[in-house]
Amino acid sequence: MRSAHMGQYKYIAINSAGEEVRGQLTADQEQQVFAGLEAQGLTPLSIAPVAASSRTRLFARKRIKRADIVNMTSQLASLMQAKLPLIKALDALQRTAHPSLGVLLADISSRVAQGEPLARVLEQYPQHFPPLYRSMVQAGEAGGIFPEALKQVAANQERDLEARSKMKGAMTYPLIMVAVMLLSVVVLLTFVIPRFTGVFSGMGVAMPLPTRALIFVSDGLVAWWWLFAGAGLGLYGLVRAVLARPEGRLKVERYKLRLPGVGGIVRDMSLSRFLGSLGALLENGVPMLEALEATRDVAGNGWIKLALEDVHKEVREGDALSGALAARGELFPDLVQGMVGTGEEAGNLPEMLLSAGDYYAREGGRKMSTLTTMAEPMIILVMGLMVGFIIISMLLPIFQMTMSVK
Repeated sequence: MRSAHMGQYKYIAINSAGEEVRGQLTADQEQQVFAGLEAQGLTPLSIAPVAASSRTRLFARKRIKRADIVNMTSQLASLMQAKLPLIKALDALQRTAHPSLGVLLADISSRVAQGEPLARVLEQYPQHFPPLYRSMVQAGEAGGIFPEALKQVAANQERDLEARSKMKGAMTYPLIMVAVMLLSVVVLLTFVIPRFTGVFSGMGVAMPLPTRALIFVSDGLVAWWWLFAGAGLGLYGLVRAVLARPEGRLKVERYKLRLPGVGGIVRDMSLSRFLGSLGALLENGVPMLEALEATRDVAGNGWIKLALEDVHKEVREGDALSGALAARGELFPDLVQGMVGTGEEAGNLPEMLLSAGDYYAREGGRKMSTLTTMAEPMIILVMGLMVGFIIISMLLPIFQMTMSVK
């Protein structure tokens, strides 16, 4: 259990070569820093608490992002492959990290220096290091392939982060277009059309049906805007309430898989993360049951996670992985079942899982690109039709008056 009074201590020490070493450690008290330094083979000369400046306290509140952990893992793997000891590598990263991440790395380094395995230390920070991450670190420590395991963890994280970034980037432009379209229509209905209503009334001609309908909608929006705003807020609150309940969130996750176009992308990206992560764990010597348990949350979809819990249970009872997946064919296609079955028979299941993960990553990316390519012209078409209808409806009375004068 971490102490509520844990703080930073700066130290000056001498190593076995007689060289002076300076740094910082996180501990409850000076005695822990002293013990940690001796465990590293250092002879402490001075230990003093670090007085946090107002600037440090301000920036220490910065949230540690997923990208920060990915970059840190990649750098740590490179330092470890360069034969730098783990504690020195962590201390080196601590000095270049932003304050929040630096505090985290300092605490990890101090605990490792006291003899705790890194995987066990990472369990104290599940919000930053998920089960998959910790399982691969533990497998690397147990198998003597720690740098290689870290490199694979970093590669998996980078691939996942890149896929999520591409998905967000692909959806940003269409969403901006939809927002601009809705804002344009609202401005026209609430500010532009009301200015013309009095003009049309004074023309003394019967207004066409499209114009009357447009004015009716405009008057209703101006007079009852608070009702529409309240309905929007109520709908937002209802969605939040549904998503706050596990059963409601599960239904939404299942519905996402059934959406035309979007469902295929969600499934492919979920399969890519699950299959690739499972293959990486098995390749590093993690037992099947432990690997399945660690990868349940990786898929990112609650409905698929629920299915993976059942798969884990059946495999634990003695069923083959391919058979457990085949029983849920709506989520795990024939290709997945075939590749897993082939890998089990040939004894190269990790390689087949990694290949399947790469395939579905490419498929998900291709489908996402196709969807966004089709969505953009459709949004432009709808925007043009809506704005065009408004403009034509406003011009029709003028054309009608001109024709009556002739």
